[in-house]
Amino acid sequence: MPDALSIARVLPVIRAVTLTALVVAPAAAEPRFPPGSPESKVVLILAASAFVRSSCPNLELDGPRGVQAVNALGIRREVFMGPALTPDVNALLEAYHRDPVHACEALEMNFGPSGDLLPGLLRKLK
Repeated sequence: MPDALSIARVLPVIRAVTLTALVVAPAAAEPRFPPGSPESKVVLILAASAFVRSSCPNLELDGPRGVQAVNALGIRREVFMGPALTPDVNALLEAYHRDPVHACEALEMNFGPSGDLLPGLLRKLK
């Protein structure tokens, strides 16, 4: 299981990668992890945080909430820090970039203060 320090070091990477599949699933790339699995949830967190940081000027990641969520999923450090999740994260990011305005709105609905998937992962900037 990743520790808080190792996850904190990866948060910038996480911020560049988390919610494309929920917005626009790429036609050619099928997710490699079953929906709802811990790995697929970490992919969503990584993609959402990465996309929000680069493309959603009114949102930001709640870092401690992200660390808490990843720790709760029990993903091994080598999986979290390694290349295993990268193709899925990149596919989501690609989909988010197809319609960034809609992606930011969807990310806020799914991960905002009253989000459907992981409430409180994202917050509005003041």
